[in-house]
Amino acid sequence: MDESFAPTEVTLDINSMNVTEDSGEALEYIFTRDGDTNNPLTVNFTVDGSAIFDTDYEVEGAVIDGTTGEVIIAEGESEATVSITPIVDSDIESDETVKLSLAEGDYIFEDSQDEDVMLMGSITNDDPKLNVDWVNQFSGDDYSTDYLAVDEEGNTYVTGSFEGTLTLGDDTLTAEDSLDVFVAKINEDGDVLWAESFGGDDFDRVEDIAVDDDGNTYFTGTFYGTATFGTENLESDQGGEFGDVFVAKLNSDGDVVWAEDFGNTNDDEYASAIDLDSEGNVYITGEFEEEVTFGSTT
Repeated sequence: MDESFAPTEVTLDINSMNVTEDSGEALEYIFTRDGDTNNPLTVNFTVDGSAIFDTDYEVEGAVIDGTTGEVIIAEGESEATVSITPIVDSDIESDETVKLSLAEGDYIFEDSQDEDVMLMGSITNDDPKLNVDWVNQFSGDDYSTDYLAVDEEGNTYVTGSFEGTLTLGDDTLTAEDSLDVFVAKINEDGDVLWAESFGGDDFDRVEDIAVDDDGNTYFTGTFYGTATFGTENLESDQGGEFGDVFVAKLNSDGDVVWAEDFGNTNDDEYASAIDLDSEGNVYITGEFEEEVTFGSTT
């Protein structure tokens, strides 16, 4: 072995410790090698932090697979740059971090505590923050406010379950028998614009809510027995012995546009989340036992 051979040393630097989500700028991580540049060098690194690849940011200059990545320093070059560009969204969320750390390869680097080995940048969220502009208290026999959504105009949509009676603003709701579902719309000043209840003579539980650009509200959950949504009467399989999933849409005034149920006999089905796309399609997710039917799909 040639005793004069000196292994390549790799270091890591960053152009800025912070970028704003909507700025169009990127965090640039710079991988530098010393010595011989006659051949390309593959540098391995790990990815950590609260930001999620392909959800919160995009990457140029490297290949990332889960929590690991590779960047190639080209032949004749002493450095390569990996750009982390925030993905712009309208979600109200905390600032996020991206941490890259050098990993083992055909090179050497200093102890993992060295600043040239691990560097963390942050993405500052510049979407509207949830300021405490108002606080509203509701009253009732037994209720819980479980989920909320906010539209582009600052209206807040809350949903949950209740027993007995529940008063929201000037509206007093009464549950049919057991646990029912409520949905309410509150404007940016904290005033209740409308409140509606839905359910039947058995247990009804809401699991998530979403709102589109036109102020239509979508919510999903689980019901047993029968449940009424406006003029829509839903009935679970097996007469309420097992739970089925419901999905409902309200217009901006709180009127029921449609309501659907999904399930199967002798099995429980549970909804857990709902989301929308820009075309107005509705997506739900949840759990089921053995079989569940959605339209013509089982």
